[in-house]
Amino acid sequence: MSANDDELPPQSRPRYDNLITEGGKPGDSVYADKQARLLEDPLESSWNGPREGEKCSLVTMSNVGVFLSDSRPGVVPHFLLSLDADYPTDIHRKDHRSYFCWVYGQPPDVVVEIVSDRRGGEEDHKMKEYAWLRVWYYIIYDPDKYLGQEVLRVYTLGPAGYRLVLDNRLSSLGLSLVLWTGTWAGIHAEWLRWVDREGRLIPTSAERAEQEKQRGDAMAEQVRRLQAALRVAGLEPPA
Repeated sequence: MSANDDELPPQSRPRYDNLITEGGKPGDSVYADKQARLLEDPLESSWNGPREGEKCSLVTMSNVGVFLSDSRPGVVPHFLLSLDADYPTDIHRKDHRSYFCWVYGQPPDVVVEIVSDRRGGEEDHKMKEYAWLRVWYYIIYDPDKYLGQEVLRVYTLGPAGYRLVLDNRLSSLGLSLVLWTGTWAGIHAEWLRWVDREGRLIPTSAERAEQEKQRGDAMAEQVRRLQAALRVAGLEPPA
């Protein structure tokens, strides 16, 4: 549930004028941009959440600052997921332009960093920042192996900081991550994808639409065959 700063007394409201929420630095690579979108799209279009039979509200963002207080600079993950959270009504307001934990009522549940060189600090200061933010799952995706031989590392937060999850499962969320080779956004490459508890890829909106089309085509074909069989038997199929 999100909070509303307007309901707080003036002396208790966070200050936003000193916070840098949008930057002018050069952006990400094409691959990182598409990869972040591939992490967002399936969860938004095809995933109901971790609880069986119950649809969960969720927030996903790419390259948006996360702030725990108004006295400390934010950190900008390539992707974040927050469950049981809702977007503010007016996202153009200064106090709604970033992921302010006091507005959303909680830190993100998941953040993903996509490594593009050796200077990003994914293994040191960013890891410390996310632990300080109390982000439950921290994921480092290093497709070009800048930081070592491990392309994918999933961490979960413990009393002493982050610990490595050997099977890449986000067990409390019913999600896992896998490397998948295929075409996304017109680009054939190896990508990071979400899978569900049964190990099935969570489809993108385009994949889901294609699956529904195939099911519709299969049903239509069954109807055509049934109608043909009825005519062979001398019966007129229903209109």
